[in-house]
Amino acid sequence: MKRYDYTPQGKISLESFNSYFKRYQYNVCGLLVAESIEDSITKKQFIYEYDTNFLHRSKTISPTGLISTYTTDVYGNILIHTGPGNLKTYYTYDDLFRPYKIKAPDGTVSVRKAIRGGRDKQGFYVANYVILNGNTEKSIIFNNAIHYDCLGREIRKEKVLLNGICEHVDIYYNKKGLSEKLYSYRGKVLVNSKEMYYDNKNRIIQEKISSPVDVGKKWKNYRLCLL
Repeated sequence: MKRYDYTPQGKISLESFNSYFKRYQYNVCGLLVAESIEDSITKKQFIYEYDTNFLHRSKTISPTGLISTYTTDVYGNILIHTGPGNLKTYYTYDDLFRPYKIKAPDGTVSVRKAIRGGRDKQGFYVANYVILNGNTEKSIIFNNAIHYDCLGREIRKEKVLLNGICEHVDIYYNKKGLSEKLYSYRGKVLVNSKEMYYDNKNRIIQEKISSPVDVGKKWKNYRLCLL
């Protein structure tokens, strides 16, 4: 069982799961300035710095001292991520502020592209990642797909492994629009499930991860109730 604690200001202060602990530190403005992660073997810390207006994160210092910097838009979306060695990754967003085009440091461009007329056979919106070479579309390198409902929420994530097996995660929401349950499948076999619990301020306080009672139990249809 994974548990969450919060500061008096409502910021998450601790994640704990068995011997794993993740602690969060904030400045007087409520911005996250450090994350400490420790388990029974290791302990490491990430340091964060912000722009001159203290609005958006501008720098991350890793436990090994490596530095990454960020250029953001007015909404805080990362436009350019500059990693160690001055390697730059560029991001472009759609109208819902989801990254749909990513240019990697080696020049490879991945694009989130709607397929099958933009909807799957159940009527949900679908997007796939394809690889572009300049402006010419090449073959799909990795068959990842994300399904959306009419509110733009992710309700299924799919990927195909190198051995050809398809994995997917179904996401369900409660009446408040918060993700409540996740079911993970490999092929048609249920691998595990996750349930999220929230307090009366809609803050997650607990996660419960469980495996199916019958290993190898076949997939059952779960119907999504759109709000």
